[in-house]
Amino acid sequence: MLVLLIENYETENYPMVSVKPYEVLQHLIAASGISQQDLVGIIGSDEVVSQLVDCKLSLNNWQAKVLADYFQISPTIFQ
Repeated sequence: MLVLLIENYETENYPMVSVKPYEVLQHLIAASGISQQDLVGIIGSDEVVSQLVDCKLSLNNWQAKVLADYFQISPTIFQ
């Protein structure tokens, strides 16, 4: 019962904002102090990285897994 009350309170007072995968990637790049160039070769070419960051290309499952490993986070963050 207490868990339900807490969940309801948090949902009403602190709603989760939907975040797009490219926004997560932009944040991780900025927060880590790296550049897009640092991801070239890890998830693709310079053009691919640029398109992913600019939301012109969607992350595929493999890229999400590789990025999750790189940033040491769960791949579900990019869903």
